Amino acid sequence: MKLRKDLLKIGTGLFLTFCLTTITVQAADDFDESEDSGYKINLRLSNTPLSLAISSIILKTKFNVIIDPKIKGKVTMDLKQVPWEEGLDLILKTNNLAKRRIGKTLVIATKKTITDNFDEGLTKTYPLRYAKAKDIQGIITALLGQNANAKLNVQVEDRLNALIVSTTEGMFKRVDDLISKLDRPVPQVMLDVKIVEVSSNFSNNLGFKWNWSTGGEADGNIGEGAEGGGGILAYTEFQRTLENSNAYADTPQGSALTSFGDFYRKNLFFNAVFDALTTSSDNRTLASPRIIAMNGQKATLNIGEEFTFQTGADSPSQSKDTGTILNVIPQINNDGFIVLDLDLEKSTGKLTDGGRGLTVDKTSLKTTLQVHDNEEILVGGIVIETENKSETRIPFLSNLPFIKHLFISKSITPFSKEIVILITPKIVKQSIATTDFGELVADNGGGLPNSTSFNPTLDKPSTSFGGGGDDPTGGDEFGDDFGDDFGGL
Repeated sequence: MKLRKDLLKIGTGLFLTFCLTTITVQAADDFDESEDSGYKINLRLSNTPLSLAISSIILKTKFNVIIDPKIKGKVTMDLKQVPWEEGLDLILKTNNLAKRRIGKTLVIATKKTITDNFDEGLTKTYPLRYAKAKDIQGIITALLGQNANAKLNVQVEDRLNALIVSTTEGMFKRVDDLISKLDRPVPQVMLDVKIVEVSSNFSNNLGFKWNWSTGGEADGNIGEGAEGGGGILAYTEFQRTLENSNAYADTPQGSALTSFGDFYRKNLFFNAVFDALTTSSDNRTLASPRIIAMNGQKATLNIGEEFTFQTGADSPSQSKDTGTILNVIPQINNDGFIVLDLDLEKSTGKLTDGGRGLTVDKTSLKTTLQVHDNEEILVGGIVIETENKSETRIPFLSNLPFIKHLFISKSITPFSKEIVILITPKIVKQSIATTDFGELVADNGGGLPNSTSFNPTLDKPSTSFGGGGDDPTGGDEFGDDFGDDFGGL
């Protein structure tokens, strides 16, 4: 019986020796001592003690090996053309083991044993170029400091924008890798915004105006009960007969191209004025703020005026910013698109009620949108069109044929206003020197638009009103028979 047991032990030893010899021979075919890490193995084990499996992997390398006798357990594996160090790491990680290299010797033991006996406290300083040290400290502590055996201590040196890291030699590799990925230049976005406001105003007056007043006295002065339009023209034949020629204004009413004199009957005065005047005005305003913002960071631009006003005697003073206020948060995607969180306001203010109130005319926009790099996009706008018509006539007389237009005055005032907001984001992929900033932002679309590069529809607002053509007053708005009665006026 005893002999049988001895023979069984001898047979088992010979079998393991044969297996080990077979494994190392297969591995030695691809072995190159100059590049141990590239040495590949073919290894098939079934229910083999851990220490034997580890030894079989390291046996043909140039490294010596020391295995902690406390390592227990068995392993089953089948590796084909796997680098020896990768295969070794897989076995160690699977069984919660660790290795430490000391010269040409590898020490294999439990993680606690390695940490307690071989990992001395080391300290390194990491100066950061792009990221904030405080931000990186939080990330490293959160990701790597969760391991109870890490022995990780990270401090911030604000003056140098650097990290001071104290940890084990094995942990430094992970710290180096993490910092190299996080401390990178952050792309920036230059945002070019155009707020264009175009307004056009036309005024057309045609007809006869009758000015009148009552309350005249014998000496030519205006009495207390004087009423009416007044404003009789000076230097007329009637005024020369008055003793007090200063009783009336020395300016005509309206455009007053022609006056037909004054009419007087006791204290009632009349003045007839032929009014034919067309006026037009075009206004174009452009606000074009530009701002550069870091990816994911909020940037604010405020150009304008601050109004201070007090609503009451006992009320504290209040203030309000007006002008162009731009808040933007850009987010650059890998596909070249930029997501913009945009808050834009353009306003003008005017104090009222002796400085106790403030009236603000404001155009604002708040939106989130996605735009391609260097692409101009219309993000908002409004078109306002109004037309005011007024007609003044004298009853009965304005209905008489042929002479009715002597007692009618018409006024047409069309008004148009268009506001458009355009943005163009551009990814800035390198740092910008101060002297180069002007060249960067002064592209072809910068500055006040000219007639060849910018032509909104309301540059010619006459096409929006009336009878068409080039007549901004709307053609024959005053009636087809007006020209016939007055010889084509």
